Amino acid sequence: NKIAIIKVKDKVINSIDLSTVTEPQRIEISDKYNLVVLVENGRIRFEEAECPDKVCVDTGWLSEKGDIAVCLPNSTMIKIEGQSQKIDIVTQ
Repeated sequence: NKIAIIKVKDKVINSIDLSTVTEPQRIEISDKYNLVVLVENGRIRFEEAECPDKVCVDTGWLSEKGDIAVCLPNSTMIKIEGQSQKIDIVTQ
């Protein structure tokens, strides 16, 4: 499963299993700047930001394990985590 972790100032404020999202959700974050995070089945993104550069919004959709987007002015991060699958390789 892909789990989206939303952190503000190194504190986890939300953890979402992206495979269980059935309808789009908007999460509003109010801190130094207001942000809106959009969550859909299998993906997440910063949708709106009042920060000056909006690099977080320009990052676009995150959908794969290890994807990350950060709003530095607001100290807010979205990261997708998940369980890695073990692969056994046998050589002869």
